[in-house]
Amino acid sequence: MEKTCKSCGEAFVTNKTQKIYCNRSCGENYTTRKRQKFQVLNDIAKGTKASITEYYVACDLMKKEYTLFRSMSISSFCDLVAIKDGQVYQIEARTGIRYEDGGVLNFPKKMRESTNCLAVYEQIREEIFYFDIHLEPTKLY
Repeated sequence: MEKTCKSCGEAFVTNKTQKIYCNRSCGENYTTRKRQKFQVLNDIAKGTKASITEYYVACDLMKKEYTLFRSMSISSFCDLVAIKDGQVYQIEARTGIRYEDGGVLNFPKKMRESTNCLAVYEQIREEIFYFDIHLEPTKLY
């Protein structure tokens, strides 16, 4: 069947119904352009971006009246410790992106073993999502 590449617009022939790019390089280029278009913190150093994410999460938790502690070292067991009503959350903060409303939230899924909560700051809409250790959505009130 003949299809049109989603990245370059060229026609290509394939027998796979789900194929949308004429080759791997076109797919990678399209994905890179799409990410760059949506990434608000694109031109900021990686460490600075991580700190900004941690501050957004910290502000959200303080608004929810958590007692909050922030790590002073990049090699500590978690980024933030939040305490409220006897519950202690050892939080790993991540920056995520959602390319469209209602789309999949993309973020690094790896967590340190010592954390029990993952907080993802979605940089386009400036929303924060919380996940438990099994990457199931959870609410922190």
